[in-house]
Amino acid sequence: MRKLLISTFMLMAVTAFTIEKDSNDMTIYNKSARIEVKNPLGVFIEGSFLYWQPRQDGTELAVINDTSGYADIDHITRIGTKYKPAFKVAIGKNLTYDDSQLIAEYLWYYSKQKAKVATTDIFPLWTHIEVGSGTYPASGNANWKLRMNMINIKLQRQFFVGSRLILTPSFGLKGGWLNQNYTANYYTDLFWTTIHSYSKAKSDSWLLGPRLGADLAFTFPKGFRFIGSFYSSICYQYIQPRQEIYLTYLGDISKIRQDSGNITNIFEMNGGFSWGTYFPSNKYYIDFALTYDFHTYSEQNYMFYIVNTDANTSVASKYPLFLHGITFKTSFYF
Repeated sequence: MRKLLISTFMLMAVTAFTIEKDSNDMTIYNKSARIEVKNPLGVFIEGSFLYWQPRQDGTELAVINDTSGYADIDHITRIGTKYKPAFKVAIGKNLTYDDSQLIAEYLWYYSKQKAKVATTDIFPLWTHIEVGSGTYPASGNANWKLRMNMINIKLQRQFFVGSRLILTPSFGLKGGWLNQNYTANYYTDLFWTTIHSYSKAKSDSWLLGPRLGADLAFTFPKGFRFIGSFYSSICYQYIQPRQEIYLTYLGDISKIRQDSGNITNIFEMNGGFSWGTYFPSNKYYIDFALTYDFHTYSEQNYMFYIVNTDANTSVASKYPLFLHGITFKTSFYF
């Protein structure tokens, strides 16, 4: 028993000595994996070309009536969903504190989508009442404009969690402006004339809130990597929706305004591949990445919401905004 106690105390003493030694040794922390070049600036810049598609429910133009005169939900005239080009730029600085990095990003995305319909009878979704003494419109068109200017500021640290796997957690702020416009025109043939009614809606907003996430990279030989990222933001968003509806036959014009503050959840993720290399003599580093991105913004379609709220319909909902598409990014370290 005495020998067992002596052996136990000796083991505890050795363990305590080892822990004390390691507490002063930086090697116990995960090794930094950031790009290091032989240049005192420690600055890097990034430029990205985006080719993204916007999607948002509640941007439909009209429902086509069937032969019995009732709206046929299987024949809805939807807004176009074409992919649109955009860009993102960033600038970063390697910090001496814990091998971290400070990065500022700016995203510019403008999109214009169209819809058009011409048939016997359509049920307009943006004037919320029929036009012209019980006569339905026979044609219509719409334009949906989306304008985004987003800014991200983040502090991050890249480190190895294996011989090939690199993790880059980060935290920071997300802010910017997200504005939308929707114009719908309807045309009704009544006797010898054509009646024009329209709806002009817009939603201007700004947002700000914390942003958390991480980037992952699995390295392969010759500078190739599999990459991915996951980010989430909870932002306060102040939204100013407006709408003007004009009905020629009734000589009626109505304006709707409903400012509100909202908590917006934003989720961003992507996945793809990259390749990078040092040159010359490790003074500079260049990297090329190709990813497919998915972004969601909760409760964004206040334009359609205030129309249907004013009409007391059961479809009043603040539909989310979705964006997805290809991103090609070039990074340069110097």
